[in-house]
Amino acid sequence: MASVALVGAAAGIAAAVVAGKNELPSAPEPVADVARAPASEPDRGRRPRTDEAMTSARLARLEEELAELRGQEAPQPQDSSTDQAVDDEAESARVQERFATALQDFERAQVDPTWAPQASKSLRTDLGALSERLGFDLEDVECKDRRCVAQLRWATHQKAAQQFAAVAHSKYSVNCAIDIVLKRPDGEAANVANPVIFSNCQ
Repeated sequence: MASVALVGAAAGIAAAVVAGKNELPSAPEPVADVARAPASEPDRGRRPRTDEAMTSARLARLEEELAELRGQEAPQPQDSSTDQAVDDEAESARVQERFATALQDFERAQVDPTWAPQASKSLRTDLGALSERLGFDLEDVECKDRRCVAQLRWATHQKAAQQFAAVAHSKYSVNCAIDIVLKRPDGEAANVANPVIFSNCQ
């Protein structure tokens, strides 16, 4: 089964924003209960502190710690949507870079005269029939060493976005892995020329 890489290049530039984290101080240690004398200890004239007095002391301590916390800047919540956008941009850039490298490798490859001519003819026939059904123009097909590159052109970017996946999932006489990276033109209405890489052909 053909392996397919389908990535639409994002318009514009996504700015990566990394927000610094301000760490909250650790939660205050619970205030220890006020010590009490054991029941067996003789009364030495001290008046035991009441529960109300103990509660007031603990409350005062907590209010002091709360005042300290308010004086520190709370960490800013991370925007998950921004993080996802940055991740998507990074992945798109990685895929486009791999695709561009594959095209450069193809340009440097040598033609296999025992395989390339027949493979080119077969793919040209298959893509020609597919172009009539999907409505793109087949501009060129070139095969070399078990790899081929076809140049397809759609009338609009919208049509390309709707149909380029069908190109990758179609069946061809030459069994290959198929990679397409859909390029976005300057204008939505501009026609789009896209290379399709057929690799590891059998």
